[in-house]
Amino acid sequence: MAHYDFVDTGGNVSVVPLRGDKPEHLGMAGVKYDGGKIRFDLVPPDALAAVAMVLTFGAAKYADRNWEKGIDLARLRAAMMRHLNRIELGEDIDGETGLPHMAHAACCAMMALALWMRQPTPHDSRAKNLNTVTTDKLFSAVGGAIARVRGDVAE
Repeated sequence: MAHYDFVDTGGNVSVVPLRGDKPEHLGMAGVKYDGGKIRFDLVPPDALAAVAMVLTFGAAKYADRNWEKGIDLARLRAAMMRHLNRIELGEDIDGETGLPHMAHAACCAMMALALWMRQPTPHDSRAKNLNTVTTDKLFSAVGGAIARVRGDVAE
């Protein structure tokens, strides 16, 4: 199993393998430079599959990718909170779909995040100063947060 470290390279954070994780130490000769790339291997595939099941149900009920046409973010947040509330009340499984409320809540959060990131001013009935967020900006912010947690940077 590879172990990684985060290295600040003048304002940019790179993900680099720790010593001992070089290909020759793993019995492999190939080289692949993945430093600084997004770590999709950290996304839990079972949870992602549960969200995909919710999206599959939604596609049958509405249409494929219907949410991408635009939905008020406040409505997505409200739906997410309804599912989280059902969990707090002790109900784990949604009665309509038979899928976990947590999967529905995660799906709502994922749709809201995608709409928020893709549109300069996504539909949001809540008064707020909206800024366009890119994955580069998010990755930079995460790198800075990791550096602060590790104590590499003063707050």
